[in-house]
Amino acid sequence: MKKKLLIILFLILTITQVVGCAMQTNTSKRFIEDNIDFIEISDGKMKKVITELEDINRIINLLNEMRFSNISEDIEYNPVYEISIVDDKRNVNFISFVGQRVYYQEQWYDIDISVINEITTYFEGLNYPEEPIEIDLENVNLHRSNMPMDIAIYGSWVTTDDEMLTFDETYLYQGSHKFKYVITEELENGLIISVYGIRGFLIKERKLFNLYLIFDETKNNVQLMKTFYQMGSTDLVYKYNMVLKDENNNLLGKYHSAFFSKDVFDEYNHSK
Repeated sequence: MKKKLLIILFLILTITQVVGCAMQTNTSKRFIEDNIDFIEISDGKMKKVITELEDINRIINLLNEMRFSNISEDIEYNPVYEISIVDDKRNVNFISFVGQRVYYQEQWYDIDISVINEITTYFEGLNYPEEPIEIDLENVNLHRSNMPMDIAIYGSWVTTDDEMLTFDETYLYQGSHKFKYVITEELENGLIISVYGIRGFLIKERKLFNLYLIFDETKNNVQLMKTFYQMGSTDLVYKYNMVLKDENNNLLGKYHSAFFSKDVFDEYNHSK
């Protein structure tokens, strides 16, 4: 874990020396140094919490200097290293690394790390204890990956905007609304669901919309497409990236998963 954390920080430092990459963006002040309480660096199993002001400012400056470019190919499912920047009001900024890719503000970018030299001694000086992640996601993922999809759907799924869908054995809940749902088809890695009204003269027992859900291999992340049929017109279509939240409000999925780096429904629609 220590070597992994040193590697990701090393990448951050050396990235800042790169020049000449096409279509680069170098947004000044992505992160503001003021009022930062701590920075947490994690590989999904262990974490280090950076609290010293000098170390915080050094990391923030390096992150602000990074150069991004548009991704050139599909993102592979490599281990993700996460950096969480937490201010004194407990607002959190995330930036995550998968190999030579970076996830920032709900977008994936390439980062050129061809120039790698020096400054490893800086990381060795970051003498912070390693702490275990509160949730053993590795075991959770193993357990859920073996679940049937019609069972894995149970629970609350949330977007980055905190929109939530909750499924139990029979009903779907969205805000104050309650619907009945029926799984109409099971796909290789997903479900097609019809959703019906349960009360009201006009909508009781009437099909209101369809849901198409595609799971990743952990079944903690799902891409969801909601379609409303419109007679004589094009269907209304809404798409969401959603992750599972447990009963203790812990997010079991990851919004920065490589699974969300492309729209799976493009492939689904082309295969129909």
